[in-house]
Amino acid sequence: MKKILNKFKANLRTNLLIVGIGFGLGLAFFFLYIFVLQKPSYMAMSDASFIVTAIYFSVAVLMLVAYFGFFDTFAYGFISVGNIFFRPFKVQKKYEDLIDYKEQKSEKRKSGGHFYLPFFLLSIIGIISTTTFYILYIVYR
Repeated sequence: MKKILNKFKANLRTNLLIVGIGFGLGLAFFFLYIFVLQKPSYMAMSDASFIVTAIYFSVAVLMLVAYFGFFDTFAYGFISVGNIFFRPFKVQKKYEDLIDYKEQKSEKRKSGGHFYLPFFLLSIIGIISTTTFYILYIVYR
């Protein structure tokens, strides 16, 4: 757990900015869904929280998969096509082959931030709020 917190603290400003913007957008959707699209009720609050939580969790998982290099092959393919069609032949390539590209990306990722952590944090907050609103719906039904 300390390792994850240290990774979050490494880019604290960026992570807090992501959390703040994500929380603000989630809150905006939450109130839009409740007061414009539905009648205010605990069930509508639970639905809105669940939708926002599912979006945050999906983004976090996608960013985590990208962090571990799943999309490197596709990215290198696009770079290679760009080198063939859009650059003059005299320009020196940044990467020799796919293995070189993956190694350089891996080094950048180790020194870079873990931008999936704020989305996991927002997902946990969303799960708590969704569960709370659902329990209130059941109690006051």
